This record gives sequence, structure tokens and C-alpha cells, in this order.
Amino acid sequence: MRTFVTSWLSSNSDNGAWRAHHLLRYCVFRNRMDYDVPDADAMEFDQFDTPRARYVVVMLGDEALACCRLISFSDDIMVRTLWPEMLGSLTIDCVGTLEATRIAVSKNHSAVLRGQALELLVGMVLDYAKNNSFHSVVGVMPTLLFKLALERRGCSITYPGPEQDIDGILTRAGVIDVAGSIERRSFD
Repeated sequence: MRTFVTSWLSSNSDNGAWRAHHLLRYCVFRNRMDYDVPDADAMEFDQFDTPRARYVVVMLGDEALACCRLISFSDDIMVRTLWPEMLGSLTIDCVGTLEATRIAVSKNHSAVLRGQALELLVGMVLDYAKNNSFHSVVGVMPTLLFKLALERRGCSITYPGPEQDIDGILTRAGVIDVAGSIERRSFD
């Protein structure tokens, strides 16, 4: 498996990671979850996919196994636009915070391989955040996935606001402490 951090600007030199990322999102959000989201050429996208967004992609050959989108809180972001109540009364340092959304994992492989891909994805997101001076990452995902995918992997998370039912799935925002999570993960 290989990992990439890519963007619109680097999509011509990323071994297909940018395209594979959008293809995986299409498979997950359009096909599997049946969301009514924009697409083109079997690639899912939305208004938050801008040239400033970064995409963390775990690849096996030319296929994305896991991916997510990272956007600085100083930009227009999904959670603040669509679900601001999930942030509760949280005061966000826009310069030091990333939003991680459109998190997707392929179901085309074994649970073991998917788990390894998710482990690489989490590590790459934390490394990207640390290396780019972000101290926290706000993720939006089903509550159960926070526990299974992040807390189990040593991430230090606080939940600033209430859960919200999105299409029958209890979903929430979680604030991941980058330094604390990297430190906890290094002892696991």
C-alpha cells in the first residue's frame, strides 16, 4: 500500500490518487449510501472540493482503499455550513484546525486489509496536520466509527456538540487533538 496527499494542483503527478479518491467517494456516498451528490465520470464531488482542499489517499495499485478530504477551518467547510449545531459552543482556532470529511473506505477487500488502510489513513492525517502546524482536526462521521476507527487507534477526541441523525445514522463532530493522539498512538 502507498499513501498520498494530493490536490487539484498535484493531480497530474500523484499516480492517479486524486482521481481514485473521487472514484472511491462515488462508490461509497453515491452507490453504497445512495446520497444525492453531484458526480461526473463516476467521481463524487461537492462545493467543498476546491483547489485549497487536500486529499489523503491510501492506494493499492491504482485503487483507493481509504481516503478523506482535509480543509483548513479558515476556509468554507462542510460542518460549519451544513451542521453547525454539531460544533456546540466550541470556539475554533481557524488557523490551527483542519476539517476531515468525506472519509471513505473501500469494501472491495478483506477486513484485515481495510483495517490496515484505515490505520495508514489515520496516521497520514495526523502527520499532515502536525507537519503543517495544525493542532486539531475536526472530523464528522457516525459516532460508532469514532469509537471503532479512531478511539481504538489511540486518538484523543472530544465531542463539542450533540449527535445528529443523518439518514438514520447517528453522526457527530469530534475534535481530535493532534499532539495527544500522536503521543498516545506511539505507545500502542
